[in-house]
Amino acid sequence: MQEYYASWEAPAQTASGSFDFSYGIRTDKIQLKMQEKVDGATIEIEPITKSGTIDGGTWAISPADKQTVTTSGHTDDNNYQNNGGAASASWTLHYSVSKTTDSRSGRVGPYTTQDEADAAADSARDSAIAELQGEAQRMVDNAMASAKAELASIKFRYEEVGVPYGFEMYWGSNGSKQTISVPANSNNAYQMKNDEWSFCRSTSRKPTAKPAIRLLPMRSMKFSSGML
Repeated sequence: MQEYYASWEAPAQTASGSFDFSYGIRTDKIQLKMQEKVDGATIEIEPITKSGTIDGGTWAISPADKQTVTTSGHTDDNNYQNNGGAASASWTLHYSVSKTTDSRSGRVGPYTTQDEADAAADSARDSAIAELQGEAQRMVDNAMASAKAELASIKFRYEEVGVPYGFEMYWGSNGSKQTISVPANSNNAYQMKNDEWSFCRSTSRKPTAKPAIRLLPMRSMKFSSGML
């Protein structure tokens, strides 16, 4: 009795995936001592890392450059000191990844007819393709999970570059130069303090007066008549 066999081959399968995150930053500019809001401060905000790779995928943040904002918002009323010090900036991050599996092949049989062998080979190939598609998708899902975990927060430079009149930069906690960690899909406020001028710093020093010049009286000069 003749036996029949058939070979099959499932090509490599590719799956792709992507996601987007946003990062929002709102300023909260205040005085160090009185805690009043500060308008007119110029602040640069910039992601420290602007692109990268994670588990075979790539990400990039936009805009990639710094954003410069100026605080404002004082109200023209008796509550002005509690309003203002505000500005905002935002970024969008895009991650994308593709994964490709290996191919598979095999041989089925024996069968009593060639048609049975061919049908079995087709079924084995289709099953292998479905398994490979699932494998590719799982690799994509795992890569995106790793990327989301790593990009759950990113660091930004948060730095005052223009100080409003009447204030000085502050170098303590929440001062004029910071590195902040910003969670994905958030729009939080980040405090930044200014130091006020002290009296001795804010008072202009008067120029030293020139010493008065004392004029001495000239001695009278007597002339005697006569010839030389």
